Amino acid sequence: MKVTAKSPKYVRTNLPHALLSVPFLDALNYMGFLVLARMAPFLPEQLQALRTLFAKSIVGHTVAGLTDTAGLCLWLVDHSLPGCFSKASHKWLQREGHQDGLKQWIDHLESVFLAHVPDFAWMSQLSALLVRYRFKRRPVTQFGGGPFQDEGACAPEVSFNATVDHPLRFYLDVSTHRPERRLHGLLSNSTALRWQGGVYSASELRTEVTFDHALHKVHVPAALFNLSVPINSSFFVFQLARVAVRFYRGLVQALYENPSEREIPLRFTDESRRRVSELASCFADDAQRSSPDVRGLWSPQRSYGRWYSVGKPLLDQTSALLLALKAFD
Repeated sequence: MKVTAKSPKYVRTNLPHALLSVPFLDALNYMGFLVLARMAPFLPEQLQALRTLFAKSIVGHTVAGLTDTAGLCLWLVDHSLPGCFSKASHKWLQREGHQDGLKQWIDHLESVFLAHVPDFAWMSQLSALLVRYRFKRRPVTQFGGGPFQDEGACAPEVSFNATVDHPLRFYLDVSTHRPERRLHGLLSNSTALRWQGGVYSASELRTEVTFDHALHKVHVPAALFNLSVPINSSFFVFQLARVAVRFYRGLVQALYENPSEREIPLRFTDESRRRVSELASCFADDAQRSSPDVRGLWSPQRSYGRWYSVGKPLLDQTSALLLALKAFD
């Protein structure tokens, strides 16, 4: 989970005070339990419940191979050292001759998106112009390698013996290093951190495109593509249609007001805000009135509890489908 705070004071002052207000033993027990769940791949495979919690917290869903220790460790490395996984996937794609072809397709899909930005009901001419300027001024789409695609180090420097003789100690050192590095960058110079692409944290093993509101980056993971299908074949076009929908679902989120944006903020008029709100409410109402089979696909999570929370995701998904149709028209 990642939380964006508008003020460093919240991290430096308010958060420590909030933690101190919780009974010490309760906080310690809870944090200890989280540590055990994160260390599940290091523990005996008979502890199925802990491995299930690990999968839900790291992978995002339950997995079938809970006894596959190597597979769980793979996810753990991807979570702890995402820059190394990104670097490895980037080099593999280059070696196999896939990188340039995939990047060309992504660039084409992005150009179609920018061409149709004015078509969105809540976008004024000025807003559409500003979005295009932001995309041209600094690359928004991130695919392959991230900031570690060169020969720079993607992991903290530790002794070789620490990785061989004490793998758990190495994991703890890495887990401590990455959040500290990211927090230091955000507190010291968040603008420079964003220009550099941030401390790479997106997973290359997931198959969903994600939009980072704090860094204003759309991450396209390598696992999104099925590379068993040749890029220059007609069958790849069918796969690209699936990729386009997921890619556009991430890009559409760059068309909303973003409180984290400081350099080139996108500010809506009251009319634009009203249109976004009405569209989201319309989709939420339609989802709630739909048949039970369809309604079950969009039921709000317990943490949200209300149907209005599904309006924006439905708006994103519908917009992505329409953009994908235009891309292949």
